[in-house]
Amino acid sequence: MFDWEMVGLASGPQDVGQFLLNLEPDFCRQHARTCAQAYHAALEAAGVTGLTEEDCWTEIRLGGLGRWYSMVPFLCSMVPEKVLVFFYDNVKAFTEEWGVTPENAPAARF
Repeated sequence: MFDWEMVGLASGPQDVGQFLLNLEPDFCRQHARTCAQAYHAALEAAGVTGLTEEDCWTEIRLGGLGRWYSMVPFLCSMVPEKVLVFFYDNVKAFTEEWGVTPENAPAARF
């Protein structure tokens, strides 16, 4: 996947997490783990080693959230309020759903 909106270093699972946070929370709840399993299986089929399925799932969740923790404030001056509220609500929902606390929250990723 190529994403030219912003230049930065990121992991593949982080990109998956960033994508999932664009979806409605109910849809994501139903399909996120299956998506993570399919992504990990595709990595293994391509010969990628050293990343367990649980590592992949953790990076999808925390990497995706870390990316959005930096994006939501950035969007404040760029998008209509309705769009900002959608992303804020998604980040909040996934932070709560995935058990992210101040103790385990990822740093914002740019």
